[in-house]
Amino acid sequence: MTTVYVVTQGEYSSYKILSVFSERSVAQAFIEQPMRFGWGDARIEEYQLDEFAAQMREGLTLWRVVMDRGGNVKEAEVSDSYYLHSSDRPWGANVELLAWATDEQHAIKIANDRRAQMIANGDWPPDKPPPLEKAKHEPIATFDAMLAKDAADKWQLRLGDGVTHEIDFGDGQEPR
Repeated sequence: MTTVYVVTQGEYSSYKILSVFSERSVAQAFIEQPMRFGWGDARIEEYQLDEFAAQMREGLTLWRVVMDRGGNVKEAEVSDSYYLHSSDRPWGANVELLAWATDEQHAIKIANDRRAQMIANGDWPPDKPPPLEKAKHEPIATFDAMLAKDAADKWQLRLGDGVTHEIDFGDGQEPR
């Protein structure tokens, strides 16, 4: 497959293609040449020519399938170009998978096979972390301590020796 090097600039509505090259070095030289206004945030993106030609010749369509860890389908839809280069990664309790398929059922079958393989390979950690093991060593020291809120409604840890530490549980969380 042939790689092309696309020099782009901007984000979202200001995104544009400045030029396309067959060699990375020429694309890099294009960015580095002195210009009256400069290229600013210009960058090089790599793409494969005819990357999906074989799938399209076979009459396949790119599908986006979202499944939970148990294989339950949350969404199945024909993908749009935004998803072309997404990777199969779990996010939370679900995983988003892309599949070139003949129809929705075929896409779900392909996605389910890949979901099962991810779990088997350890690429999708279990929903719940394993239970904590009992400490293998005895504590080095024990001391008296008290956790309380001060007058300014901030948490403080007061140690038995009189030392006080302010504690931030983050995001307004309360200790458990």
